[in-house]
Amino acid sequence: HQEWESQIEMWQHPILQDKRLPD
Repeated sequence: HQEWESQIEMWQHPILQDKRLPD
């Protein structure tokens, strides 16, 4: 369970950063 949670954080970080960047 902790495995997929760690993965989610990994792909969530770049996604949040991508949203910050201008389209």
